[in-house]
Amino acid sequence: MEKVDLHRHLEGAIRPQTALDLGKQTGTFPQDMTLEQFAASTLVLSPMPLMDVLSRFDDMRRPIASYDAVQRISRETVEDAIAEGLTALNFRFSPMTLAPAAGVSVQDVFQAVHAGIDEALEKAPELCVERLAIVSRGRGVEKAWKLVHELEAGAAEGMDGVDFASDEIRYSTGTFHDVAQALDAMGLPLTVHTGEGVGPEAIRETLALPGLQRISHALSLVEDEDLVQEVLERDLLVEVSPSSNLYTTLVEHPSKHPARVMIERGIRVVICTDDPTLFGIDLAHEWDIAQTYLGMTESMLQRSQQWAKDALFASL
Repeated sequence: MEKVDLHRHLEGAIRPQTALDLGKQTGTFPQDMTLEQFAASTLVLSPMPLMDVLSRFDDMRRPIASYDAVQRISRETVEDAIAEGLTALNFRFSPMTLAPAAGVSVQDVFQAVHAGIDEALEKAPELCVERLAIVSRGRGVEKAWKLVHELEAGAAEGMDGVDFASDEIRYSTGTFHDVAQALDAMGLPLTVHTGEGVGPEAIRETLALPGLQRISHALSLVEDEDLVQEVLERDLLVEVSPSSNLYTTLVEHPSKHPARVMIERGIRVVICTDDPTLFGIDLAHEWDIAQTYLGMTESMLQRSQQWAKDALFASL
């Protein structure tokens, strides 16, 4: 069976020991901090509000303070995917956030990420790695346009697509319509975090974006029958990360996850990890949730994994 993780964030997949080591080098974390203390203060080991989780996500990213650090975490993330037995990996990262943290240019971030990925792939060239740049809605439209200009200036080379992520509560996805149009004109397909802690009207705005190919989370999708029908008619794929939604308190129990209804309605659902290190999970763990609580049989899971492989922008 294919083993594809169609939604994994670089900054949420950093090895805890690497984050701690880099943090001690930069003074981000105390020199005497243990790995256990780091995990307790930085990882998400129990459910907490979404904005608190995003804050811890930022804590994981703070020690990434150099070009070499970006290259290292990129290499290690792919090495971990190889060790996990993945056949394909969606690798998404935020250039506009990593660049100031690392003290390098945005173009340097792209180069460091590619260098790290390519170094890891020397050991497993058969692994397909889909490379997505993140537009962080929380950084505003102006920063989004700066990323577009960086992509136009050469950073798009080697990239497979773009992801709209981050705060959808305060920053409407519809505000980024023209940004999506510019990306579509560059031939960069789009996936979007949507309906995560907000109502179905946010998903409606997302479905109007040019170049949209996939949607992520979409927890409020099943609240609007018209939207369900549109997703079915357009045969859009939904990237679902059960543990992520549980740990952000957007779903109170796996058995109540909206993906169960999506699956019953015939929507193409793909199970993903989102942030494996941050939540202490892997893809096999999410598969167990899907089979135990979401009504997915082994054959359904196998079919879903084929959908994930076919939906990789890197293979289009």
